[in-house]
Amino acid sequence: MFGKMKHLLAIALLLSLCGCTSQEERFRRDMQQRYEATCDHYFSIYASSDRDGAKKALGQIVDFSLSEREQAKHYWRFNLLIAYSQARLAVIAESEGNREEAERLFASASDYMVLQNRTFSQECRRTHVNRPEYSDAEARFTPDRWRHNVEALDQKENVKWKEPQGGANWGQPSGSGTNRTSAAGSRR
Repeated sequence: MFGKMKHLLAIALLLSLCGCTSQEERFRRDMQQRYEATCDHYFSIYASSDRDGAKKALGQIVDFSLSEREQAKHYWRFNLLIAYSQARLAVIAESEGNREEAERLFASASDYMVLQNRTFSQECRRTHVNRPEYSDAEARFTPDRWRHNVEALDQKENVKWKEPQGGANWGQPSGSGTNRTSAAGSRR
């Protein structure tokens, strides 16, 4: 009798452990199929829209990510997508001459990057993945670094709001080539 009970207990323990892993796997699969696909959709709108459409799409990524993050039971890179969306919004604000809004957005993007660094570090420790630890100061990007990162990512997609209008260098820093945005670069 004790031998059968021991086997049943071992099976129950194994099933409970597998249930935790499969719950996390279902979460990851859902994030790939639903969350990432939705953000990719909003990103394609950002890349193909005028400034107002681009700002709206980036705002939708931020709002959707915040909502999903509040409901999430496991780690995902919500803060990273929020950070890069806000950095892109800051670049748009600068192109419109709204320096105060750009500064606020760059600072907020850096705050989310710090949160990303912390949550990713916790996830790495939880899953026993060895990675270098970065301080909050190292994770907090300067506006120049944000501008550079966004510009580097924007080399892969043709972002409509950055295109010159009527021969003017509309929305582009002096001397830059055509800007492009990469969904893959900012989120993967």
